[in-house]
Amino acid sequence: MPDPGVAQSRVLMSRVCAWMATLLLASLATADVYPPLELLKRTETLVTVGSERISLTVADTGRITALKAGAAEYIPFISLYSSPRASETAEALRAVQGETGEGRGLGGNPSPIAVEQRGERLLIHTDVTTARPEFADGQDLYRLRECVDVAPNGTVSLTYRFDWLRLLLIDHPYVAIALAADVFADAPFVADYTGERRSGTFSAGEAYTRLDALQGAVRTIHCTLPAGVLDIWFDEASNVGSSRWGQYYVLTPNVPGTTYRGWVYPGTSSTLRFTIKLPTPTDQGGAQ
Repeated sequence: MPDPGVAQSRVLMSRVCAWMATLLLASLATADVYPPLELLKRTETLVTVGSERISLTVADTGRITALKAGAAEYIPFISLYSSPRASETAEALRAVQGETGEGRGLGGNPSPIAVEQRGERLLIHTDVTTARPEFADGQDLYRLRECVDVAPNGTVSLTYRFDWLRLLLIDHPYVAIALAADVFADAPFVADYTGERRSGTFSAGEAYTRLDALQGAVRTIHCTLPAGVLDIWFDEASNVGSSRWGQYYVLTPNVPGTTYRGWVYPGTSSTLRFTIKLPTPTDQGGAQ
């Protein structure tokens, strides 16, 4: 006669398998599904990557523009701003990533943009060694290597690596993250400072009005928007400023290891890393 215990075990096992299969099917049915990323456009000086859910453009200078989720442009640009000085008594000069006007850009000749496929993600690499004729007869100042790591779910991780090539006096270089004012108007946010949390709202204000809740050593920023949540987090607490610039709310994390009217030294390096998660809708129709 068959062992009743064995029969019961088989019944129990079949029920467990059926239950696990049900859970698996349910998880597959509700899993986030995102279209694959593609290289949408390429020229000699810029690339655009994305899908129907997310897109952005990167120039060979490293300037990033048109960060979109769906049709909405959340971040019109991300760009490095710096103010090097030829001497302690000299006026700071404007040196902005991507600006091409006379005496305004970073200078130097960018290397060709490299696009790397890594699983579902696309990585865009830029590399430029900066030089300005106002400094050391046009000798190299620093090398900036940038990596923009884009995932199909709307996560964009950015790394800025500065290799300082000569003794240089520079005023607190920072990366400007420009949030579209029309998209973020009246949106609430929470900023985490590790030891405390501060809440605020992207309210309309005069030009260059500070957002008091977004000043200092910020670790994360959590913004609630009509289309979903937008998050920004920094790999280390960064000294972040914020203010209204015309049609933008601009966040300005400083490059670690630099100070106002501070020296940088040849053979040293600085790295700034942060990640942005856009409120990208899934194929199921919900924002994530």
